[in-house]
Amino acid sequence: MKSGTIFDNLLITDDEAYAKEHATKTWQVAYEGEKAAKEEADKKKQNDYEENRKAKKTDETDKNEFGTSDDAKEDKKEL
Repeated sequence: MKSGTIFDNLLITDDEAYAKEHATKTWQVAYEGEKAAKEEADKKKQNDYEENRKAKKTDETDKNEFGTSDDAKEDKKEL
């Protein structure tokens, strides 16, 4: 926990049934929403990683044995 942390979801009661009912209606809904958002963000991050990895592979295959692309080689010939 960090300094400045604020808690806004406290319930003080001696009725366990009410506490469980309240948690189901409030906390559980928020928890499921946050879980779904995290899963979506993780999936996007994984997809971005895979796309970058594929792009990097493509870039590496475009280079010749000297580490330059064939296009750069052609540009040098024109000079």
